[in-house]
Amino acid sequence: MTSTGKWADEYEMSYKGKRVSIEPHLALGKGGPETCLRIHFYADEQDKRFIVAHVGRHKTNTRT
Repeated sequence: MTSTGKWADEYEMSYKGKRVSIEPHLALGKGGPETCLRIHFYADEQDKRFIVAHVGRHKTNTRT
């Protein structure tokens, strides 16, 4: 099972009244959660903008 399947609440947010995925991300650093910064976002294609949803510690995944 994928991270978004097991920990869906961590990889979704409410945006304009609906639940959207914030699985897309940029990573700074490498390795485990202690040495990696993640920037998770939602791409609003209609308004042509990125909505930053999380900046910080690596979210829960199948390796943490």
